[in-house]
Amino acid sequence: GPSACCDDSDIRKNKESSETKDKVFTPVPLMSKEELEQHLDSLTSNYLLTPRRISRKFLPLVRKLCNHEYGWVFRDPVDPVELGIPDYFDIVEHPMDLALVEKKLENGVYKNIDSVEREIKLVFENAILFNGQDSDVGEMAKKLLAVFDEDLKIALKVRD
Repeated sequence: GPSACCDDSDIRKNKESSETKDKVFTPVPLMSKEELEQHLDSLTSNYLLTPRRISRKFLPLVRKLCNHEYGWVFRDPVDPVELGIPDYFDIVEHPMDLALVEKKLENGVYKNIDSVEREIKLVFENAILFNGQDSDVGEMAKKLLAVFDEDLKIALKVRD
């Protein structure tokens, strides 16, 4: 026979009762106000943003990082030969730089916020991984990560 979810005999039984006729069954009343707000935030932050809107939100953040006094360190791809660090790609499996993120944003490559955020953070996490937390480059990377985190919080609050 039909599975429970497809069985509409209950609906037919209650058709006469106007009380149930207009009722909409929804999970919303089962969610707390906080859960509902989080749910709406997740929808607006991840699904309703088109690649164009993601670019509009993130390009200013990436450009600010590039223009920061330490930004030049993270702007371009690491060249292990030029820098004399032949083991770079053995340690850093997913190289990333701010210029590449910027180009991908300009070309509408990112389909959700998480992927842009991940790649921007990857730039600095790679620097920390390769150079160490307490190295000069590590310190610069931590500083720019903090700048990005602050700017991201503000950018995600702004409805555009």
